Amino acid sequence: MDLQLTGSRVLVTGGTRGIGRAIVEAFVDEGAVVEFCARDAAEIEATEKAIAERGGRAAGAQLDVRDGPALTGWVEVAAGRLGGVDAVVANVSALAIPDTEENWYTSFEVDLMHTVRLAKAAIPHLEGSGQGSIVAVSSVSGRESDAVSGPYGTMKTAIVGYVSGLAMQLAGRGVRANLVVDGALTRGIQL
Repeated sequence: MDLQLTGSRVLVTGGTRGIGRAIVEAFVDEGAVVEFCARDAAEIEATEKAIAERGGRAAGAQLDVRDGPALTGWVEVAAGRLGGVDAVVANVSALAIPDTEENWYTSFEVDLMHTVRLAKAAIPHLEGSGQGSIVAVSSVSGRESDAVSGPYGTMKTAIVGYVSGLAMQLAGRGVRANLVVDGALTRGIQL
């Protein structure tokens, strides 16, 4: 399939496992140049090696997305290395499901604020792209009540609202903002 992404410069958070890894691979397969971040250095190295073996190019950086200045710094460094940014994908989730106070804070910082910070850091680069795109991964739990409607589901609902607002705010500036909503079965969670 040719999605006309050859040469596109893409940043993906959480690019070493699950949905994030599949996103990185899909962009690389379409000819995009991808930079991704994750917390585990060994997983980053393994992902870079696997992508190279597929004939693609992707570079990873070790990063905890809860660290706002580090996340912003990563976007700036990656944009400098790539000569700009055409798309960002906010993929990371803490999957903090049990209804504990700690999980509320974790979900807020990891799921919601990483999405907000990534978008804010990337918007100036995306405006310069001429084809800028923000994609955030939410969840069916952010669209309807289910067994994980506590911290996890609530923050995924907030992401839906945030990205919907971004889409309206950025449309006139040449930047699209969209959601991908995964389901419980794609996460391996049985309700």
